Amino acid sequence: MTQQTTTSSQEKHGQIPHPLMFLLSWRSLPWYELTSYILMFASAPMLAYGIIQYDTAQYQLILFTIIALYSGFFAALIWNDITDADIDTIAHPDRPIPAGRITPRKFFLIALIFSASTFIFSYLVSFWCLILVGGTALFVTFHNKYLKRQVPFPAYSEIFTPIQWVIVPIFGYIAVSGSNLFHMLLLVIFTYFADNAHDIAEGIHDLEGDKKKGA
Repeated sequence: MTQQTTTSSQEKHGQIPHPLMFLLSWRSLPWYELTSYILMFASAPMLAYGIIQYDTAQYQLILFTIIALYSGFFAALIWNDITDADIDTIAHPDRPIPAGRITPRKFFLIALIFSASTFIFSYLVSFWCLILVGGTALFVTFHNKYLKRQVPFPAYSEIFTPIQWVIVPIFGYIAVSGSNLFHMLLLVIFTYFADNAHDIAEGIHDLEGDKKKGA
């Protein structure tokens, strides 16, 4: 009883007693989905390499790719929760900011840590991957903060949000120089429409919150 009271008090004041457990539970992402992202991020450079015998340097590049893209995945989700906190109060009241489990400032600090990891490991992969990540980060920031609330275009967010995921195949193919650009294009198209199908369903779920907030 005392432990539960302490935990509730910590959550109320935005304190995080177990950061890792918090990150694993803040969204309804089951362990098998989180694991599948590791396989997806690893597959990007592997598809670019093709069927070959990997050496140590190639395994290292694949590992750095996984860390860079996974860190970017968490950073983007957290940034989305911060910028959409008012809408989530209506559409997703169980998320950490509307529920009072963490303050936007502390959540932003966590996002900065993941962002730093993304930039560091993307640079270790390739300078051009760092440039790609930087450009994508600027787009995501501008999109989340301004465009998706101001562009008077039906389903704007659902159309353009998947661009954030297109970085995955492009990152993998840029990391492996001399790759087949046609295969990269096919993977980019597949990634875009696969994520778009998810975002349309989520956009329908968020419709009431978007209307009340004028988004």
